[in-house]
Amino acid sequence: MGAARSVLRRATSIKGSTRERFLLTEEEVEEDAACLEAQRRSIKYCVDNLYYGAPVQLSGVRTPKHHLPSALVAFDAGRGSLGAEMLGDGEQLSSFPASCVVSPTGDIIVTRRAAAAADEEAKDERGGETRQIIRASTLAEVVGPPVSPKMGATVEATAHSLRVTWATCDGDAASELIDKFEVAYRPYLAAASGSPVGWRALAVVDVARGGRRSALVASLEPDAAFEFKCRARNNVGWSAWSPARQFRTSASPPEPPDVPVAGVLRSEAIALWWREPARTFGSPVRTYVLRARRADGPPADGEDESDGGLCDDAPLDGMRRDGGWRVLYAGPLTRFLACGLEPGTNYAFAVAAVNGVGASEFGRAGAFKTPSRAGADDGYAGPENAALLRRGDMWLECWDPVQEAVFYFHRLTARRERTAPPEFVELRNESNERRQLGLLSDEDVRADAASQFRVKRYRFHKELRQRVHLRLSRPRSATRPPPAPAAASPASDKGQRCLVVLRRSHLRGDSLDALRCLPAPELNKRFKIEYDGENGIDSGGLTKDWYLALSHGFADVKFGFFSKTPAGDLELKPSDEQGGRPVDDFKALGRFLAKAVFDQQCVDLPLAAPIYNALRGIGLEEERDAAPAFNSPRRPRPRPLPGGLPPLAPVVRVPPALLAAALDEVRSVDRPFYRSLRWILDNDLGDDGGGLDATFSVQRGDVEVDLKERGRSVAVVERNKHEYVFLVARWRARHATAMEMDALLDGAAEVGVVPDLLRRFSLEELDLLVNGRRDVDVGELEAYCLHQGEGFAPDHAVSLWFWQMMHEFDDDMRARALAFATGSNKIPLDGFSPPLTLTLDPLRVDALPVVHTCFNQIVLSNFTSYATMKKQCAFAIRNCATFELS
Repeated sequence: MGAARSVLRRATSIKGSTRERFLLTEEEVEEDAACLEAQRRSIKYCVDNLYYGAPVQLSGVRTPKHHLPSALVAFDAGRGSLGAEMLGDGEQLSSFPASCVVSPTGDIIVTRRAAAAADEEAKDERGGETRQIIRASTLAEVVGPPVSPKMGATVEATAHSLRVTWATCDGDAASELIDKFEVAYRPYLAAASGSPVGWRALAVVDVARGGRRSALVASLEPDAAFEFKCRARNNVGWSAWSPARQFRTSASPPEPPDVPVAGVLRSEAIALWWREPARTFGSPVRTYVLRARRADGPPADGEDESDGGLCDDAPLDGMRRDGGWRVLYAGPLTRFLACGLEPGTNYAFAVAAVNGVGASEFGRAGAFKTPSRAGADDGYAGPENAALLRRGDMWLECWDPVQEAVFYFHRLTARRERTAPPEFVELRNESNERRQLGLLSDEDVRADAASQFRVKRYRFHKELRQRVHLRLSRPRSATRPPPAPAAASPASDKGQRCLVVLRRSHLRGDSLDALRCLPAPELNKRFKIEYDGENGIDSGGLTKDWYLALSHGFADVKFGFFSKTPAGDLELKPSDEQGGRPVDDFKALGRFLAKAVFDQQCVDLPLAAPIYNALRGIGLEEERDAAPAFNSPRRPRPRPLPGGLPPLAPVVRVPPALLAAALDEVRSVDRPFYRSLRWILDNDLGDDGGGLDATFSVQRGDVEVDLKERGRSVAVVERNKHEYVFLVARWRARHATAMEMDALLDGAAEVGVVPDLLRRFSLEELDLLVNGRRDVDVGELEAYCLHQGEGFAPDHAVSLWFWQMMHEFDDDMRARALAFATGSNKIPLDGFSPPLTLTLDPLRVDALPVVHTCFNQIVLSNFTSYATMKKQCAFAIRNCATFELS
């Protein structure tokens, strides 16, 4: 502390004198680093021991090169003993510096002098040594507040707690004097949504008392995001808050599902349904476990009625007669038909949910009583069950194409209403209020999109048929006779239907011949399909089957129409490639696609985005209007450069919108190629191409194709890379199959499906128009289904078993079951016409089901058990191949 005493003593001696500067000796400068720790101890002693209001100044003096030993302590004469420790016995400071301020909280603050510190170098006249010269006014210069701490990059996270850490800035002198930290947090969603929920104080860590630089917050929600920030304090004041950092708690098991709901009560069965948990805490539910027990007896010995646990036993029908819990079902469905029950018996059912983290507790049990006999009404489900059945989301709004009216179907009781139920109206009004406030849920957004698509589709078909009617009703020119039908073309059937006879073993070839040879007016008539050697009569079912089977044949990459992208979509295959189809066949393909749209039939052809955009006319007109230089025959010629240098090809400016659209199409069909083009755009190629060694040409087999005039002689460099990326992207997505695409569009136009009609649809909507919905919603099927037969109703055991089976099928099996019953594996966008019908034949027992695809009818026998029905139906669905007349 010798240097500190010396500086303090000499600074005191010149205070108020005419001398404005003093010299530091070499010893004082050299002792600078060695006495820093002693200075810190002195400062801490002063802060810890001086009482409120003490006229104390702590200041740090800085020079450009040194942190000086400048822990200056000044106080009035006779106050305290620290001055005696630093200055020696009998020495006291004569006055208190004017720049010192003591805050009401006892913090010691030193204000900065108005005059700026000036550092000069001078030579001592006597010794000639170079020494640092400090003006006296700089002695009031202070070490400021610390730099904001840095929140840690990692966190100790559990499902309900987070422990955060932080660090101070290295090398900051003010940070070395920190005595406290303060940490605050808030929910991240509150900050993102502008919620009034503000920051909450988490902890104040006292470093002086050995506090760690970490803080723990507990009792948090699982899988929830939170923001944390921190600030530090030294003897001068608080630092600014650090930038907020986001952390998330771990996932946890889901909440228990609510009490199960009974939709149908029978003497031997109860149809149960339960909702998904309100919160799954970061991991979706994979399995639901349904357990049950007789409610008129005690639990089994050693088994807790409230717990029961999750057991690994396979699901079995029936329950233990001793009253204990038994697992009936473990799987992904939210519904189950509990069979094998006893009439007039009380049962309790409870459900647990399992996600990737673990299992929830079992939820509240629902108590139900089966009717005493078949047809009796003495079953009991309780008032809570009745209230749950009246919820608005239990109703499904559907369209009846026969009556051309809306009807409402209850998902659990299978009740139908022509007028909107009050609870459904209330739910819809709440949705409208959310829409007005801009607070739409995902379900509201999907409903709006579906409603807009229905309106667009209705207008499209109305305008399409008006155009076709006008075209067909125009008188033909007398100078141009109508073309004679080809010899191989199918015959017309009474002017309203076009008969097409095919061999099932040559389905694709015969269908292509028919589509090629049919006169254009015949394409707007209804097809009547007949299979050679089969006596099935087409009243609509064979036509649906033909559209589905032929689309599967065309989608086969070996047939030559398409190749598959990595995403599984279909893009056109060039006709000159090995195995490709002739160009004329693509015209027949266009006829088939347009005919399916015209007939409102769904096919299975997941086309790539470039084909859909071409059908909509997107891209070509914009390219022609915004960048005519791409197709202009008057493109300026390259001008020769002075000195005989080769001319530079003119650069065509590409509008950003066109470039982005071309890249989007490439990304949808070839992601690696898209990433290569992005690299070209994001990097500077320079005047030499940056080693890219590319020209405005592409290789197609053994032929080099120019992307622009004399493109193979134009190198790709920085100034023309945007033009190159656009042209090569357009080539990859469209121009490589331009002839095939034009033929497809010509074929579609002959049916009346032209781009200006399809332009109103988005990509997703056009895919829905062509392919229909890919998922089979069993609830919607059940809503459209009617029951036929004496005593056969939605609550009949065979009907309940049938829909339980459909729910248990996977997506592929559901689609095959729908195709087996109706001829198409898609639910019609406007409902079934004729209606989907489920019929019971009581004279046949445990027999294979029979279907009438023309009438969308499924005939079931009188099955004796659920297992038998599922086995017989699955066998029929997997092994049906032809149609027979019945």
